[in-house]
Amino acid sequence: MNRYERMAEQYRPSPVKLLLIGESPPFTEAADMAQVPYFYNARWVCNQRDALLRETAKVILGRHVCIDSEPTKHGVLSELKEKGVFLIDAVEQPFKKGLGRRQRRAAIDDGIPRLLSRIKQLNPRQIIIVLTRVYDIIYDRLETEGLRPVPVRVPSPWAAKRDGLGYKDKLREALLYKRSQGHAAALHQRSL
Repeated sequence: MNRYERMAEQYRPSPVKLLLIGESPPFTEAADMAQVPYFYNARWVCNQRDALLRETAKVILGRHVCIDSEPTKHGVLSELKEKGVFLIDAVEQPFKKGLGRRQRRAAIDDGIPRLLSRIKQLNPRQIIIVLTRVYDIIYDRLETEGLRPVPVRVPSPWAAKRDGLGYKDKLREALLYKRSQGHAAALHQRSL
């Protein structure tokens, strides 16, 4: 288990109701854990740069969220855990600085067997892929394996809004998505 997985493990709910899949942990050369900019690192506090956590929490918790201290970040992560929400990455290690799109895509492709195994182990009720570039690479494989990810392309929380729809809008849409056969009902207020 790498250091990112160890940080995430303390916030893993049981059961996992909603599994979010991102790209990879962020690249850092920092040795001091307080300087490692990671979703599950409660010691790293930077509201402006912690957009994935902040914007995800705003939608799921239904309130304003400001990540301005360790206790606040720990509290937000704990609330997400209580709601059954867990984030994993398509690639378990950070991409090296300056790695191009083709190399990132190849790394994600290479990591799909491990990702599929991890998803099956977690057995979530619902899966949402939270970056369009990751969605475009893994959605079909997850669907083929019968894992039934939500078919909504959620953009990066760092990207500018396109067509008036940004991260929070598309995440809300994904949370409200229902499969016609009744699998993975995603009524935000009831299941989370």
